[in-house]
Amino acid sequence: MNIEEVLTFAESLIGIKYTLWEGGSLSKNIHPFYVNKIPNIEYIKNNGLNCAGFINLLTLKSGKHVPGSGEYKGGTLSWFNYFEDKKCLEIFNCRKSYPVGALLLRKYRSVMDQGHLAVLYELDKDNIWFNHKIIHSYYDEEDCGKVGLSMLGSSHYYIPEGYYEYIILPKNWIL
Repeated sequence: MNIEEVLTFAESLIGIKYTLWEGGSLSKNIHPFYVNKIPNIEYIKNNGLNCAGFINLLTLKSGKHVPGSGEYKGGTLSWFNYFEDKKCLEIFNCRKSYPVGALLLRKYRSVMDQGHLAVLYELDKDNIWFNHKIIHSYYDEEDCGKVGLSMLGSSHYYIPEGYYEYIILPKNWIL
């Protein structure tokens, strides 16, 4: 599967509600993490997903396995540990150019700061990093969140010091 096919599948999930993880095992329920299989689209629409669940669905769709084991398989910490073990974590640098399909990661810290995962979806025609688009499942106070597109710059500077810490090239996670 190539990046275009993965992003087409990602687009089919736009608008699906965000479901917050409130602690506990990630593997006991199918949603919001989707660590073992892709259920039918109606199930996903009815139950929602979180940022890791969105990435897990893309991973499963590409024929790969979701990383981790045990109760926290497929969470942001499992993804971080997986990429750290593979030695493919790259510090996110807004001055550097990255390809479409690169995965942005903020490491899990606690139930209150669960980290985040997003995919670089579209590059700005003038190559202004702030205007690149990402696709992700995100929470917002206005409508409780959903899968959607955001501007990378506004998502990154959601907090003053910058939200995303790492980036993983497509060849290291989805291809």
